Amino acid sequence: MSKRILVVNPPCFAIKPIAESEMIFAAPYAIASDLKRRGVDCQLFDFIEDRPKLDGTDHNRIDGVLRCGNFENELISKHIYYVGKNPKQYKSFLQAYKPEEVWISVLFTYNWQAAKLVADLTREFNPLIKIKLGGAYATLCQDHARENVGADEIEVSCPEDPRRFQKINFNLYRSLPSMFPILTSVGCPFECGWCAVNKLEGKAMQFKDPVEVLDDIEEKYCYGVTCFKFLDSNILADYDNHLKVILQGIIKRGIKALFRSYGGINPLFATQDKLELMAEANFIDVQIPLETINEDVIKTNNRAVSIQQWTEAVEKFNKIKRFSLSSFILCGMPGQTIQEIYRAINFVKDHGVNPSPLFFTPIPGTRYEDRSKPLEQLHPYLFPYASNKMLVRDLDQLLANYTQTGCYAPDYIRGERYISSPVIAKENVYESEMLKVL
Repeated sequence: MSKRILVVNPPCFAIKPIAESEMIFAAPYAIASDLKRRGVDCQLFDFIEDRPKLDGTDHNRIDGVLRCGNFENELISKHIYYVGKNPKQYKSFLQAYKPEEVWISVLFTYNWQAAKLVADLTREFNPLIKIKLGGAYATLCQDHARENVGADEIEVSCPEDPRRFQKINFNLYRSLPSMFPILTSVGCPFECGWCAVNKLEGKAMQFKDPVEVLDDIEEKYCYGVTCFKFLDSNILADYDNHLKVILQGIIKRGIKALFRSYGGINPLFATQDKLELMAEANFIDVQIPLETINEDVIKTNNRAVSIQQWTEAVEKFNKIKRFSLSSFILCGMPGQTIQEIYRAINFVKDHGVNPSPLFFTPIPGTRYEDRSKPLEQLHPYLFPYASNKMLVRDLDQLLANYTQTGCYAPDYIRGERYISSPVIAKENVYESEMLKVL
């Protein structure tokens, strides 16, 4: 009889606006699918399922307060929200399933406290349960994870891990995902200073068999999935042997689903024939990252794509009217000014591309790693590197202008109370005497 393993997708400690991309991850489902494929007695508990809301129906609550960057000048803090199922539901699941091991997967390093919460709840239920921690956080912050989470084992991601391409067991989902994530390749030969892809996936490209990709897409399409999001960081790599085969197969098999690219199209590899085939296969949303137009930042961070190469690629895309083009713009980097950010946004808009502000957080292991601040204070919506030339209120106005999660109003708390204590318990948040209002 095999041991019982529970795979957990933890809750999220989030800041408004709650982004769906912060919540929905393929890794826990891939891990659980692999265990089931190998005959292991395995279940999955997902604290967050599909679209989280802030209307009280998903056990969301204010969990505390953290200060924003440039606090010494602006005195602005923000609420931290717990987003996910009630912890009592998790304990009830533990009671019913009685696992011998609990595997926790955490992606964002600033959400590490979610791993600790799950570990603590597990220990409270049964201290003998073995706890295994994986994901990007465990890989990039091994020492921090060992010291703070209390897991029995830390699993470090390796580029050769076959579970990256594991076919997801559809029965693990309680409801049909609104957009199904799909990963067909990993790796990145480039070394942009702010990015950790090649540290997590390796520099050498690895590919899933395109026929297996097609079979997987077709199966899920037949079950009712109508939209797929490619997570590949370099989707055009080895195009003739990989993506071209997938696109031609989608067309030949009559799969009428919609396809989106999250990781982005590298302008270095974008040619007219490739883009036309993507359009014919029903790719509708494509990300073509620019990130910055500051030549010094491009050079310092080894950015492989020049502004001219980005412009030439966009001209090719614009010849195909059915594409919705967007481009990541890094916002809130150390030393940036708000004027520099808007120059990049306007440059993108002038070329007929939708700007997609990507708020900066320093990733451990990159040239921007910052050990002077606790990980939780590096949440991108806290704007940790705000300054008098890039104010929190200006960055929040930018966020309000371009957020795609509906109406957003800055969730500010102002006052000096937070100078001596960066985190305030949720039960004290609304006690007005704790705040010295400006």
